Amino acid sequence: MDICISFLILTYNTDEWLLKRCLDSILSQDLKISYEIIIVDDGSTISPCDFIESYNCKLIRYFERKSGGRGPGAARNVAINMAKGEYLTFVDSDDYLFPNTFDKVLSELSSNKYPDILRFNFRKTKNNDVEKIENKNIEISQYNQGVEYVINNNLLGANCGYLIKKKVIIDNSITFIENIFHEDEDFITRLFFYAGAIIDTNIVAYAYYIRPNSIVNNQTSNSTQKRIDDFLISLESVTRLKSSYLYTTSGLHKEALNKKITFLTIDFLIKITKANLSKVIFDEYINKLQSLNLLPLPKSSNYGIKYLLFKTILILPFSYSLLATTISINGFIKSKEKL
Repeated sequence: MDICISFLILTYNTDEWLLKRCLDSILSQDLKISYEIIIVDDGSTISPCDFIESYNCKLIRYFERKSGGRGPGAARNVAINMAKGEYLTFVDSDDYLFPNTFDKVLSELSSNKYPDILRFNFRKTKNNDVEKIENKNIEISQYNQGVEYVINNNLLGANCGYLIKKKVIIDNSITFIENIFHEDEDFITRLFFYAGAIIDTNIVAYAYYIRPNSIVNNQTSNSTQKRIDDFLISLESVTRLKSSYLYTTSGLHKEALNKKITFLTIDFLIKITKANLSKVIFDEYINKLQSLNLLPLPKSSNYGIKYLLFKTILILPFSYSLLATTISINGFIKSKEKL
């Protein structure tokens, strides 16, 4: 089967050396298949157009959203619509692919009959230089449906680390929410809710670069508040999947979505506690979760000890102070960890 891969890169005021590292890491993979690189600039104050054109590479397509301002979700929606490939993968402009790794990812894609989603791993790095990595003893797990993966794993709400069949996105009208942070949570949840065959690999191919001035790490009190509110928007959007036909007719879809919603609720509780909000504002968020029927947390014996700890704390009359103390002292309850 001849396929094309679309590498989708979002950039916004990205340092030129970072964008170069990202582009070079893709172009140097020496891939034996057709591929394209789509770069969408979300209204940078200094356009990277001249730098990108200096590559003089027909594999690179560039789109500049001069209006910008609608967040990374809007830019990624543009990139998806531009993509010509049967499969697409997201790469942030300050991240990169480890050398000579993506051919292994594509090998698993073809040998496993082209699933709807193939998952590969990422590794965090603070190193400015491109690191090398070896992938020995490659292991895979197969799932007939995306919801089976969700039931058996902790589905991370990051858009990196996936090869996604574009048809799944288009056929199910899946888009990123615009104007918010945490748009990945809703998108990835919907993607796995509707996806068929999943291949999960232990191949480490993606370098997730940690830099101090990134959107995630550069947070003021106002941006922290917005991130909390935006996470709630994404959580509410995920809960609306409960009205879907699949949720009401499929036991697997219902189990998977309930699990994901519960984990997102706990992630939200961690965020509002670590933000050192006033008791009044904290209680307003708790009341909002209760109005959405997200609290009290559902009964489950399958979610692990951290889930049980959270559930126990939240039913106590002094839950606010105890929850804050538990998170600040122990430090082992972290958003995105498997509970």
